Amino acid sequence: NIVVVTITGTLSGSYNSAEVAKKIYLEEHPNTNIHVINSLSAGGEVDLIVRKLNQLVAEGLDFDQVVDVITTYQSKTKLLFVLAKVDNLVKNGRLSKLIGTVVGLLNIRMVGEASETGTLELLQKARGPKKSVQAAYDEIIKAGYAGGRIVMAQRNNEKCCQQLSERIRENFPQADIKILPTSGLCSFYAEDGGLLMGYEID
Repeated sequence: NIVVVTITGTLSGSYNSAEVAKKIYLEEHPNTNIHVINSLSAGGEVDLIVRKLNQLVAEGLDFDQVVDVITTYQSKTKLLFVLAKVDNLVKNGRLSKLIGTVVGLLNIRMVGEASETGTLELLQKARGPKKSVQAAYDEIIKAGYAGGRIVMAQRNNEKCCQQLSERIRENFPQADIKILPTSGLCSFYAEDGGLLMGYEID
């Protein structure tokens, strides 16, 4: 049994590569169960999906049950990001130059989300760390966060994560919040001072 989780296909060729690999592998091992998940996301939301998969496997669910449950679970998770720099996103054509010129100027941060198709969408432009924390909190509440799991994947941005965690726990003291460093492609796109936060919604 193999389950693959990739970063959103709109940021990377990882998903298409995984589908090609699945096809090649099944030609040689036709009795293998393989499910490829395009997370339509990055950072903390990918971590949430992997954590849930580990939980389902530990509970002893069979392959088809795992696929069914994780597909439903994915519809109950979202990604919110706070970016202080977007140079790499603009250079790779993932974000418009217009937004790129605004972010970083005058301490402006881009607060946005992953859309249903896995693209990055701007929600707010916040000036300074304090306003970006409040903007991030406001957006997850608006999206339906009600105290579920959160994974904050950050690149040299622990202070923002701590402040946002404190803000969340003011209303949801039992919130399960994990803070992790980004790696690989997520570090490349988050850039210095970036936050890619996955969270559960009701």
